[in-house]
Amino acid sequence: MAEARLIVRLVDQATAGLKGLKGGIAALRQHWLLLAGTVGTLTAFLYQSVKAFSEQESAVAKLNQSLQNQGRFTEQASQELQRYAEELQRTTGFSDEQIVSSEALASSYGFSTEQIKNVTKAAADLAVKFDTDLRTATLMVSKAASGSTDMLGRLGIKIKEGADPAERFANAMQAVAGAAGGSAQAQVKTLAGQINQLSLEFNELQKEIGKAL
Repeated sequence: MAEARLIVRLVDQATAGLKGLKGGIAALRQHWLLLAGTVGTLTAFLYQSVKAFSEQESAVAKLNQSLQNQGRFTEQASQELQRYAEELQRTTGFSDEQIVSSEALASSYGFSTEQIKNVTKAAADLAVKFDTDLRTATLMVSKAASGSTDMLGRLGIKIKEGADPAERFANAMQAVAGAAGGSAQAQVKTLAGQINQLSLEFNELQKEIGKAL
């Protein structure tokens, strides 16, 4: 009997030990899963940060190349347009890399730095007003400012003829302002616009982190 009781006690102890081991393994597994999830999230965030900075770099490179193609590149002009893109991001709801890309497109029409700014701002308003993308809107405004008004005409925007390039440009800006002026800024003030601004601010943080990496 004593031997039997001893055997039973040993079995019970072994069983308890086995349960404890299983519990320890389960707890360890949970910790590893938590760690893996955290590492995965961090890795994804860092990847998106590097990607955001890379997209910004690419947009600036295209702007600089476009300015060079037109014989208008200077470091001052490039920096001025980049700063303007940052300003417009805060008031239009478009990201600064989108705006820089539009500036590059406008630059290809031979516009001056100030004219590129005017075209880009007008394009942002036009894009919001007529629910199109910024690049398409920039193309329409650039063509109109260069004297080809057909694309804006299809939207019902009538532009007076100009006697020279400067007058044609001014007439195009006036017509777009009359049809869509202030649309982008008004959109930013809505709830959806405010949420989008928060997203853009987070994207700026990612670009700074991506730059540091």
